Amino acid sequence: MTRPVLAEDGTVHIPPQLTPPRLGPPTRVLLPVRPRPEPQELLSSWLFRLAQANTQKLHTLCRTLFGERQIWNRDIDRLAGDEVLSALVRATGVSAATLRLHTMPGLEGRVYDRHNAHGVTSWVLPLGLYHRTRKRRGLQFCPACLAERAAFLLPWRLSLSVVCPVHGCVLHEACPACQAPVIPHRVDLAAHLSKSLPTRSPHTRCFQCHFPLETAPAVPAPERVVAWQRDLAWALFGDAPIHVRGVGSVPVMEYLRVARLWLTLLTFGRKAERLRALMTPPSGLVPGGLGRSFDHLDVQTRLAAVQQLITLFEGWPGRVVEWSRAAQLRRTILLQDMAQPPEWYLDALRPLEYVNPRRPLVSRVGMDVLRQRGEAGDRFCAVLAAYGSGTPVREIARTFDLQPRSIRQMVSDFNAGIRG
Repeated sequence: MTRPVLAEDGTVHIPPQLTPPRLGPPTRVLLPVRPRPEPQELLSSWLFRLAQANTQKLHTLCRTLFGERQIWNRDIDRLAGDEVLSALVRATGVSAATLRLHTMPGLEGRVYDRHNAHGVTSWVLPLGLYHRTRKRRGLQFCPACLAERAAFLLPWRLSLSVVCPVHGCVLHEACPACQAPVIPHRVDLAAHLSKSLPTRSPHTRCFQCHFPLETAPAVPAPERVVAWQRDLAWALFGDAPIHVRGVGSVPVMEYLRVARLWLTLLTFGRKAERLRALMTPPSGLVPGGLGRSFDHLDVQTRLAAVQQLITLFEGWPGRVVEWSRAAQLRRTILLQDMAQPPEWYLDALRPLEYVNPRRPLVSRVGMDVLRQRGEAGDRFCAVLAAYGSGTPVREIARTFDLQPRSIRQMVSDFNAGIRG
């Protein structure tokens, strides 16, 4: 093995073979054929089509563009850094800002608050990477879409995508012939495009059995789920508002926070079992495994959960109270992992707020009188009116700058006739 050599003048000479490989050409060298990315197409899918358009194997093109940098032993759609994007900009002329919209970080502020490049990101289906193989079914597809254009789309990497909003069919998450996960870049290992250019891009075939994925059966989805998926797609990618019954238009990020909480409640733990027992007809939901998330579930389980979520929102806000009481869901559970719950969601949970049953307010003068006296400046009556209307004690304490025990003592004194 050649080692660095110490010269007489004290400098260190590094042989060429030890110099780190550079990431593509330093000058602007455009590829002969440069197809533009399709709308909502994944960056990895565009790389497949870029290689075919230039009659090169995918890995040969990547070596030309990125040098010795390993691309396919990681999730390139999640982890394409500035250096990778810069190399593609030099080779294709497509701007880095445009390319970033075709990666998972481009969904920040639309699907999730922050993309986590080094861990789990909500709504992103995991690939289960092990070297160049994928243990999980993290890439879905619609066979009708693939038949129209040989491109894998960005929404197909999201767990909230269960049906195709265009063709109304349930998404596939694996090859229908051998049940292998979809790994397009592994098809290229056996495809010699320089010898025989296929009539259709080989990356739309199963890497294991070479089944053409665009010929997979298109299973019709329930119309209500198709309508929900279409409305959600317009809200995420078309800036259209999303509506909640009895509330009106709400920000899509707020809607997704509430939706994720309830999808988790519907699929995991004893709470999910109690919720499923309420549903008629039976939901068909399969309980999720311990330590997993909604993003790890198969597409059929996610589809069943989405149907129940739609049922919940169709009866909003009464149904959320009805289900919560029947399944014995505490208010703290309904607000877990939500740092800033939406106001419209808090309004729906008002009937579930806790009021101490051991110390009811015995109003001898009527709540209207207490409220009027409180508005006139009587602080004691204002506290009693808030307590009698069901406002939580801690919230009253913050409003009037009191201790919770002081408020309870005021209620006891009023009930005993000591004050009033």
